[in-house]
Amino acid sequence: MAPAYNLRKFDLKIVDQEYLFGNFSCSDGCPVNTRAGEYVQAIAEGDFERAYAVARGPNVFASVCGRTCSHPCEQSCRKGVVSDRPISIRALKRYVTEKYGVEITRNLKKSLSFSTAPGSTDPTPNGHKVAIVGAGPAGVSCAHDLARLGYECHVYERLEVPGGMLYVGIPEYRLPRELIKNEVAAVELLGVKIHYGRECGKDFTLQSLFDDGFEAIFLGIGAHIGRGLPIPGNDLKGIHIAVPFLRDAALYRPIEDLGERVLIIGGGNVAMDVARTTIRVKPEVKEVKIVCLEPRDGMLAFDWELEEALEEGATLENSWGPLEFVGENGHLTGVRMKQVASIFDAEGKFNPQYIEGSERVFECDTCVLSIGQGIDTSFLTEEDGVTVGPRGNIETNPETMQTSNPRVFCGGDAAFGARLVIDAVAEGNRAARHIDEQIQGRSRIIKLWSSTEVPNFHMSPIIDLDAKRPEAFAMAEDYDYSPRVDPLTLSLDDRHDWKEVEAVYTEADARAEGNRCLRCNYNTVFSSATCILCGGCIDVCPENCLSIIDVAQINAASGSDMEQLLAARYAGEPLPDGAAIIKDDARCVRCDLCVRRCPTDAITMERYEEKEVALDV
Repeated sequence: MAPAYNLRKFDLKIVDQEYLFGNFSCSDGCPVNTRAGEYVQAIAEGDFERAYAVARGPNVFASVCGRTCSHPCEQSCRKGVVSDRPISIRALKRYVTEKYGVEITRNLKKSLSFSTAPGSTDPTPNGHKVAIVGAGPAGVSCAHDLARLGYECHVYERLEVPGGMLYVGIPEYRLPRELIKNEVAAVELLGVKIHYGRECGKDFTLQSLFDDGFEAIFLGIGAHIGRGLPIPGNDLKGIHIAVPFLRDAALYRPIEDLGERVLIIGGGNVAMDVARTTIRVKPEVKEVKIVCLEPRDGMLAFDWELEEALEEGATLENSWGPLEFVGENGHLTGVRMKQVASIFDAEGKFNPQYIEGSERVFECDTCVLSIGQGIDTSFLTEEDGVTVGPRGNIETNPETMQTSNPRVFCGGDAAFGARLVIDAVAEGNRAARHIDEQIQGRSRIIKLWSSTEVPNFHMSPIIDLDAKRPEAFAMAEDYDYSPRVDPLTLSLDDRHDWKEVEAVYTEADARAEGNRCLRCNYNTVFSSATCILCGGCIDVCPENCLSIIDVAQINAASGSDMEQLLAARYAGEPLPDGAAIIKDDARCVRCDLCVRRCPTDAITMERYEEKEVALDV
């Protein structure tokens, strides 16, 4: 009888392009697929211009994202899987944008040259016109990509400032206003025309845009409406909504006297922005309290956003639900609340349950509600043929970004609710691609993959594992054990105005952090023609990534790619007695010990990369 361990079956994946890209976890986690690992590695090597080129390539708002991105790439970073502390990718992006991005105004045109969007910085006009409604990240990204393909693009913005919610939703202590202006000004150098103070439904309509010769329209209008609470007392003076509150602060509009005690209801990132903004615009406020339904570990706000709000003086009360606004002489004096026992029912539906006898009045002079955002779709008419969904969003195909009117596209908050900046950028990119496909009558954009073998040293079958590795693949000393280096922040005493809270890395810190990267864009390749199954690679692997198994242990479902691969390998004959080497790429730290240990050169390192190009442009 065969040993019990031989009975175990393994579900394996074939190493193809899809698998490889998924293995590049930071790129896979980024909505625009920024090759984050490459720019992190370039920073470690001191090649800062190349690092900026990679960071800027797919992202027209690279400088903005260097400061404000919620970095889904870091949440996917394999360094976090292997050693709990992912690379500080977002802060490293800021480091190189400070050197080569639109932060340096003389570089506005140069920053455009690093774009990897199909097309050119000096395109030949193709005679087609596209209208974009909204100059936020989705709309500007869409205009940028279409302009590179030769389209005449006109952007219509209701506000008098660029950036949409970037400008009026993200406080200045996180994102300087000049930076937003510079990002958008760079796109205007492509010939994009932005018309400020033009509101859809008032100054023009979708139909009037089509009548003016535009062949497609992209809606990137954002979610600029805040939500109120339908509870008794909601007509009292002193109740504010978060979205217009932040907009007034961003535009330096007067904000009425808030009194000494401000209560913020909500547990998301916007609530944290309201708290920190209040502390800056009204330093005479003595108490800023955040109250939310959720327990602390269930709050929607990112941990770092909450921690910074608390550091700056806000306080937090979890698991309280509002019942009634109370007041005197028409002015708010407090909010009656009840302690929450649970938020969702057994089916996962929102259905808060409260603890009897736990009512309490939270005294305050002002209350700011931060409980969600809505979309103003009042400009749409029945003739536009654009459907609004039951939750108030414009119904949009997430693949093509088309609405129910095939000539009207949509993206960002208006399509899918509150989004990350980088999500909006990605949806603007996607919409541009499909607008081009619709107008041209075919898809012109293809993805190209390439791989490059990295040379290795092999000195003898008994190799010195401490030998110097080739310059082409040299991991830094202690790369796998070095602690994460976070950027410095302003002292609490200096956070009384709109100065940026987070400081940029020093060169030494940036390179030290970049040196921690595990180089996921490199991979080991095994040759079955020269492998002798000696097991040396398995013995030397520090992460136990490699195993030798019986071929019969491969779980190949009928009709699967794996079954077809095995059939081709063994000419359709029954699987013989044999062995296979399998690898857990999620655990590999790219130490290249297996490559240097192999006595037959059966293992090589290869670097993979991909890019998109447009045909006939």
